[in-house]
Amino acid sequence: MTSEYKKDLTYELRQRGLQDAAIADILDELPAEADADLMREFGEPKQYAASFPKGNRRTAGWWIITGAVSIAALAILVRVIGVLTNVTERSVGVSIAVLAGGIVVVAVAAVVAAAVDRRPVDTRR
Repeated sequence: MTSEYKKDLTYELRQRGLQDAAIADILDELPAEADADLMREFGEPKQYAASFPKGNRRTAGWWIITGAVSIAALAILVRVIGVLTNVTERSVGVSIAVLAGGIVVVAVAAVVAAAVDRRPVDTRR
């Protein structure tokens, strides 16, 4: 079972753009101690992660959020253009439904993105 410290460290290292292979190497070097001992020895996961150079990789969660925001923005833009050019009916209810749908898509994507970026790294190679 992966400790909370290692889960948090994995997340912080991903946020710094490190590849999963590099993260696995870092986790392999950590001693098999309790979270409190790791915290005492290495500090907060965010602080320890900051001691490693930044990578140049976007996280999977970043791509999920970017895709969701793009889809929501496109749906809203199509609705606005349709109303302004009189192609679609000027119904406030439909406009609110499109906006609410966009908000829901982005909110769900945020939850999924957080879960994806917090997934454990396979250290068995």
